[in-house]
Amino acid sequence: MLIRGCANVLTSDERERIHAQAVRILAEIGAEVQNADLVEALQGQGAVLDGRTGRVLLPEAAIAQFIDESDTVADMASGAAPGSGLNPSSSARATVQCAVGGYGLHYLPLGGQPPHQITIPDIESFTRLADAAEGVDEIGFIGFPSDVPKQTATLHVCLAMWKNLGRNQNSWSQGNLLNEEMLPYRVEMAEIMAAEKGGSVNDYFNAGVFMVPPLKVPRVEAELFLRCQALGLNSGFSHMHSIGGNAPVTIAGTASLLLAHTFLTLILNRVYYGGRYFEVGASVGLMDMKNCIFAPSRPEVALTYLALADMARELYHVPFNGYTSLMSNAAYPGETAGMEKLMVALPNVLAGSAVLAGMGSLSLDEIISPVQLMLDCDLAQALKRLAQGFEVNEEALAFEVIRETVLGNGVFTATEHTARRFRQEQWIPDLWAREMYHTWKAHGGRKDVEVAEEQARGILDSHFPRGISEETERELGRVIERAEGR
Repeated sequence: MLIRGCANVLTSDERERIHAQAVRILAEIGAEVQNADLVEALQGQGAVLDGRTGRVLLPEAAIAQFIDESDTVADMASGAAPGSGLNPSSSARATVQCAVGGYGLHYLPLGGQPPHQITIPDIESFTRLADAAEGVDEIGFIGFPSDVPKQTATLHVCLAMWKNLGRNQNSWSQGNLLNEEMLPYRVEMAEIMAAEKGGSVNDYFNAGVFMVPPLKVPRVEAELFLRCQALGLNSGFSHMHSIGGNAPVTIAGTASLLLAHTFLTLILNRVYYGGRYFEVGASVGLMDMKNCIFAPSRPEVALTYLALADMARELYHVPFNGYTSLMSNAAYPGETAGMEKLMVALPNVLAGSAVLAGMGSLSLDEIISPVQLMLDCDLAQALKRLAQGFEVNEEALAFEVIRETVLGNGVFTATEHTARRFRQEQWIPDLWAREMYHTWKAHGGRKDVEVAEEQARGILDSHFPRGISEETERELGRVIERAEGR
């Protein structure tokens, strides 16, 4: 049974028109690239520098060549694409990976207190909670702490999280860079981690470069990208579009501009890092025309993701991922947050996204909430169950069980078939209602946010992983002290 990738929303003509406009945008409008080396690299791919505007124009032939030389999902799944840069299992898996992380500035503590500016102890507690929580597959960068120097905040975050990661060992690489001056210290910390935990420096290093203005590669971001590449460190250009903000207010216009961005950035990534990787990955929101906020969970965002996934699957035959799938503008845990997260996450599962990000976040990702993380874990587990679909075979069709039960007492609950299979067929929630009203009332009548808070307290009172040794912690601390001039 196919669940992921079952949502086709565009006609073949609509796909071709959106693709043609993406190509036209790069050929006629082009990109502002504020770095001579990157301009030269693009020229090597057939680009032309417009002498009048100074913009780099990528002709249709360059895009066609990029697509032709890219590995498809079938290549990756079959193992025929070892140089793709993408683990084949990540494109072929039958479930989704749910991630925690964001750029939180505030922390919503337990006990009904109002949000406060996030601190290192908050980040440590939230890391422990996410590490233990079922449903969390990856933990990314968590917040900008207010109790350490801003210059070295990301170094402190890395140390705080590495100390408290036990189960979730695929989350070592978090930690964005605020400035290039911190790069040597961040690399040294990654080297220390590699020495203790094994693996390469890149397993503990991440330096994605964001392009916010449309079709513009800023000078500072370009220099950071080139420096990382020269040092053999993972980097890459990415982007975030807001419908009606830095992209057109129309969904078709946003989709075509985002694809143009995707071709530009992936061509640059390929020139410098090689491989044949091509993924339509998007972080999309909507610019609310009343308050000018970035809204990640509106119906128009879901439609944009569905359209882009359709393009990836039906036209390019490559993976798709929607990276703002579990975010909400709600400021507190509750019904609105749940509805908004589901509004985009469910279409993303049907569209075929392998990643759902934003667990535990509120107010986009301005607020980090332990209670919301517990609520999101149930939602994540439910979505994973949906993504798995179901089997259709003799055992699952259960003809003989149906015969015996229908001709007997008509109750399937007590059959051996039900006892043997219900755990693999049925998802069992932690927080979703499993009682009728009178039973719920007799057991205290607690709301889901109250149960979620109790669950969070239980984990924080009992889960104390030690991700690194005390000696490694001291070494990492000394690197931070040198970065701060102490």
